[in-house]
Amino acid sequence: MRIAICDDDEQELARLSELIAKYQLNSGENIDCRSFQNSTDFLCGQKGGEYDLILLDASISGKSGVQAARELRERDRNVEIIFVSSSPEFAVESYSVGAYYYLLKPIEADALFPLLYRIGSKLSGQEEQGFVLKSRKGVVRVVFSRIEFVEVIDKTVSFHLADGTVYEVTAALADFEEKLLGRPEFFKTHRSYLVNFHYIQSIGINCVETKNGHDIPVSRQRRNSLQDAYMRFLSKTETEILRNDGQTGRGSEGVERTEDAYGGAWRILLVDDDMAERTYWADILRVHGCMVQIAKNGGDAVKLAAKEAFDCVLLDVMIPGEDGFSICERLRRLADVPIIFLSCITEADRQLEGFAAGGIDYITKDTPPELFWAKVETRIRLASADRSRTQICYGPLLLDLAGRRAVMDGRELLLTSEEFDILWRLSEHAGQVFAPEEVGELVYGGQDKIEGERVRMSIQEILSDVYDTYRGEAEVRSVYFFMKCPKQEAFLMVWPEKINILFENLIYNALRATADNGSITVSAWTEDSKICVAVKDTGCGIPSEELPHIFRRFYVGEKNRETGTGLGLYIVSCIMAELGGTISAQSTVGEGTTFTMEFPACS
Repeated sequence: MRIAICDDDEQELARLSELIAKYQLNSGENIDCRSFQNSTDFLCGQKGGEYDLILLDASISGKSGVQAARELRERDRNVEIIFVSSSPEFAVESYSVGAYYYLLKPIEADALFPLLYRIGSKLSGQEEQGFVLKSRKGVVRVVFSRIEFVEVIDKTVSFHLADGTVYEVTAALADFEEKLLGRPEFFKTHRSYLVNFHYIQSIGINCVETKNGHDIPVSRQRRNSLQDAYMRFLSKTETEILRNDGQTGRGSEGVERTEDAYGGAWRILLVDDDMAERTYWADILRVHGCMVQIAKNGGDAVKLAAKEAFDCVLLDVMIPGEDGFSICERLRRLADVPIIFLSCITEADRQLEGFAAGGIDYITKDTPPELFWAKVETRIRLASADRSRTQICYGPLLLDLAGRRAVMDGRELLLTSEEFDILWRLSEHAGQVFAPEEVGELVYGGQDKIEGERVRMSIQEILSDVYDTYRGEAEVRSVYFFMKCPKQEAFLMVWPEKINILFENLIYNALRATADNGSITVSAWTEDSKICVAVKDTGCGIPSEELPHIFRRFYVGEKNRETGTGLGLYIVSCIMAELGGTISAQSTVGEGTTFTMEFPACS
């Protein structure tokens, strides 16, 4: 995130810079922050697009903060502006320039951090859908949601955007009809006009009035169908329209709609850093009725995969910062979804590397569109067929064995690996009654130990994996997830699989207990010959009378009677004992819980 701070008070400037640095350390987000002491210096040379967020003093020297924001808005309509001030005097006026928020000084972390988090999440979300247009002004990308209407006059097609921008191209309107009319928000009102339903103010007898005051002609033969289509649009979301199209098997242009197992359009995650490439391939997928979401890098792809279920992932190999093969391995740990590499690299060795990373196919970017779609469609259908053989249904409970997901009455259950295994084995023996001690035998077959040698790992490496694994899950549940590691490397001897199980149980316990906008913080530090790790949440807390019993086998607290198994913390305590360490818990009801572990360090 690119941030500019504009404040003429040196102390406030330093304080804001320190808070942003602290947020960057806690969140792990990449932030580029610059400071300015007057609005004139800031505005000088600003063309728009240089920053994602401006923290602007409302009474800064030079031009006032509101006046500076007004000038900035003429150059940049998308940048977020947060006003900071010692007085609420300018609060009302600030929102006239599209302020995101108004903060009163002194600024505290608990007020600023949630705003930074929300803006960062917005910036890393799905890229708006659109297409590349070769206009008379050059090659531009036009976003569907910003098109107000399209008209053709004398072989010139004009795209009128909501902000007043007009792009002209020498072509026929028919060249763009398939691209636009395949979407539910566009309608052809006249042989020379297309309009976006989002911008309709009213529908008259002979024309449509847009919210920006434009009159769009409506031909007599299209009048009734326009009114019917507009009413349907108002009552349905785009997703519902796609699902309804899927039920009939045909979209509005006669293109066959592809469906997932639940009757909806296939959902594709396309990961590519090149705008032109991802636009080209996304357009092909959408022509075949797919819903496409975009990720520009591995971090965005993992976030999206943690939040949503996809039928297929198309993954470029050459992505800056992290190659596609390592991204593939991260995605495979999150979900059982077919991953197809899409690359300009044709060497056999690199293709083999892709299959070794977990890809099910490798498509080169010189592949014709028809063959590209045939491969994608075949892989999705084969994966769907395999998935149907790896599910167990028992009443309202659905277990997806391949994806290791449990759904009860349409709601996904948050389970650890051990809890899923217990549910799986019990569902295979439906109708049988098991004593508590027999459950462990059923799941683990009497083997309490994980075989293998312990290995030397740094606590930084362990916690980095924990952060990458659970950050996406925390974001889905609107929980802040912070990590604090010691600067100097510290090592311990562990079984990698067991240390994963240990943190899985602790983090999922914290996620269950923590409400929206709460936080989970994992901290590590060294103390004499020990490495200490604390997992702290701001959840509901554990009653003092229950705290002495939480590490007992099969003990379940009052709040977890319906969802707990009583094994998670018991397993954690057993692993800590095997590693020669200890674990303790401190908790306050209504404030949260902290689990503190002490591991023996090694050289």
